[in-house]
Amino acid sequence: MNVAIARTRAASALSVCSRCLVRAQRGPIIRLSVRSQTPTTTGRAGIVVQSQAFSTSLLRQKSSPPASKDPTESLEYYKSHSASIQSLTQAIEGRLFSTAAPSEEEVIGALLACQEYGKPHTDKTTATTTTAQKANPAAAILALGDANKTHSRAEISTSSSLPIPIPTIRNLAKSKKAQEAAHLATSILSNPRTFITEPILATYVDLCISLQQPSSIPTAFTLYAKKPFVRPGSTKLVHPNPKFPRYAIPDDIAKKALTEAIDARNIALALEIIHTSYGAPAYRSSRITRKALPVAAVMAASPLALYLVADQVSNLQDVVQHDVARRFTFAGLLVYMGVSTSLGLIAMTTANDQMRRVTWLPGTPLARRWLWEEERRAYDLVAEAWGFQEPNQIGFEEGPEWELLRETVEARGMILDNPALLEGMQ
Repeated sequence: MNVAIARTRAASALSVCSRCLVRAQRGPIIRLSVRSQTPTTTGRAGIVVQSQAFSTSLLRQKSSPPASKDPTESLEYYKSHSASIQSLTQAIEGRLFSTAAPSEEEVIGALLACQEYGKPHTDKTTATTTTAQKANPAAAILALGDANKTHSRAEISTSSSLPIPIPTIRNLAKSKKAQEAAHLATSILSNPRTFITEPILATYVDLCISLQQPSSIPTAFTLYAKKPFVRPGSTKLVHPNPKFPRYAIPDDIAKKALTEAIDARNIALALEIIHTSYGAPAYRSSRITRKALPVAAVMAASPLALYLVADQVSNLQDVVQHDVARRFTFAGLLVYMGVSTSLGLIAMTTANDQMRRVTWLPGTPLARRWLWEEERRAYDLVAEAWGFQEPNQIGFEEGPEWELLRETVEARGMILDNPALLEGMQ
């Protein structure tokens, strides 16, 4: 009997040990308490730890979305809040300016969201008709014939002139949305926390062109060069020097803006764009840095190169001493280079084959001509766009816009339609 009791106790002990081994292999057991509804972790020693950090971090992520380095993610976030201009403005203020200085990607995403909000969308019926006409050329020709028949019947039935197109309510609403979007984009750039970079400026110019609101482009050019800003990662307000080359408007952006102003037939806007881009001090400093400094560096290093060449050339003769031959060879090469370089500079600065309507006043220094050549070229484009195209009518333009162009050009030391250079006056 004692033997049976011992065997029973040994079997129960073995079962308990096997249960402990299985629990140890499974690891800690996670229990969810009913009162607090927070996960609790029970370890092997029976200590209970409540893990509330996980739920707190989730709540923080849901309440304030983190800033993204990809413009597409921020664009999708703003598009989800673009039901009205008020909701879009609140979304931009809450996400973009929540930090000391927003990143370049966040600003570009906000500008793209403004562009999507104000961009006019084509009607479905018009798009379907255009697609069908493109797919079937015969249908397009028949549609033109029907339009001509309708137009001829209208002319026969009524003796009045063609009706003047009246702006519809839908067009006025689209124009209002475009104005609101352009105003919001301008407020983003004018915020002191926004650091305007070249991609941001290019995105803003594309926004104004797509929304047909180019009137605020000169303001953006001025902000790019003169607006105080806060650098990313800092809280100190920086006042830029508008004469530094880094604040010059890039050529492609300035040309795109000027072309849009010319297409809009707004001569005052075109002149203001020229004044804030090509006529800015930073652009002339950039022209010196990009084109004059490399040439000056080559000219400064050329005497040493000529001296080495003269030293090698003097070894090819044995008539005079090596030092005498080297001095004469170096002097000849230096004179040749100086004369050739001077003639080349004079030819480059006095060239006038590219001038059409706007030329320089007689006696203008050559350095000024070279520095201000891009601005003169821009005024020339405006004059060709607003003036007569026939050669025999050039010089007979008149009107307030033409007088404004003439006064602006003369104030910059240039002449509009010099009589001595007109056709038949040579």
